[in-house]
Amino acid sequence: MECGPGVRVTFRIADPDGASDEPRIDAAAFETVRFEDARGPASALCRALLGATVAQAAAATLQDVAAWSGLAPASQPVRTVHYAKSMALVGILGRGARQGPHVTCTCFHVPTEAIRAAVRSMRLGTVEEIGRAVRAGTGCGSCRPELEKLLGEPPATS
Repeated sequence: MECGPGVRVTFRIADPDGASDEPRIDAAAFETVRFEDARGPASALCRALLGATVAQAAAATLQDVAAWSGLAPASQPVRTVHYAKSMALVGILGRGARQGPHVTCTCFHVPTEAIRAAVRSMRLGTVEEIGRAVRAGTGCGSCRPELEKLLGEPPATS
């Protein structure tokens, strides 16, 4: 990120305290490089997730970041901050577990099974068609390789 523009979000995770079995975010920080418009959404995200469980942080959608920051979900700062949040959690949860093992599109919280159902029922053949049908793949784009894999799956048999 030295060359920018970009956003990096970092979380410090506290061990479970006994009252809850889930680890919580006890510190959240961000840095921007040549992307001043992202400072507001990044700051709002860090405030919103401080004290949240890792699962709650993983469930934070593109729309949540937009609501916390007062910007449109499609805006570049919101999309970039949401992506940075997701990347900060990859080291903790792994990509497939960012919002649970069955969510493919983390921007719009589209479950894998909903995408499979749309592909089958609407006979979708491209990632762009999936995006028009269920919005998956139209946010940060990190799920597009998984969408390609879903398109390549054999049809379900009854």
